[in-house]
Amino acid sequence: MGVNLGLAGIWGMAENLDPVLGGRVQSSDPVLGGIETLKRALVSEDPQVLSRVVEQLPNYGAEGIDLLIGVVNRETQWEVRVQAWKALKELKDLKGGELPSFPWRDVGGAEGLKERYHRGERDFSFAELSEAYLGGANLSGADLSGADLSWADLRWIKFDESTQLDSKWQLVWEIVNEGATGKNLREADLRGADLRGADLSGAIMPDGSIHP
Repeated sequence: MGVNLGLAGIWGMAENLDPVLGGRVQSSDPVLGGIETLKRALVSEDPQVLSRVVEQLPNYGAEGIDLLIGVVNRETQWEVRVQAWKALKELKDLKGGELPSFPWRDVGGAEGLKERYHRGERDFSFAELSEAYLGGANLSGADLSGADLSWADLRWIKFDESTQLDSKWQLVWEIVNEGATGKNLREADLRGADLRGADLSGAIMPDGSIHP
């Protein structure tokens, strides 16, 4: 019963907030008014409607899972895509489906990030920046928490105390910009780190070897 009340709320929001769905009538049939209502509401562009839909989809077995995967693979509504991905990750059984890759935020790569920063943006959390050349960029005050910086060139980037960066990439930045001579990096996660040009003389590497 609680699910149907939730669906009524979703459909009411869709009719009131989304012009695409305006005028359609919610079915009183509990089956049709269930998954079918959610399918129709998924055409909404309103993030509140989509968020409510994502909350309900795990209740509908394999069909709900397929719809969640579809939400993750959308090209828009990044926050809702992440919500759907997290909902899938929490499920113990994906009914034969596979957990999609995390939906990183597309900020347009290094050039897009620099342009957005210049316009005043500072939130780049969960940005897709793998293999990006960020050398020399001023990212003071930027939020890069959760960003994918695999194989990104972090040399000469300007950070300050307000820059937010995952501890892994903070260490990588320190290594490539300040060196790691003689440091014990045995416990460090350096997978995907671009260490070109870094002074690692005498450092103990994650595999236990000592860098020449």
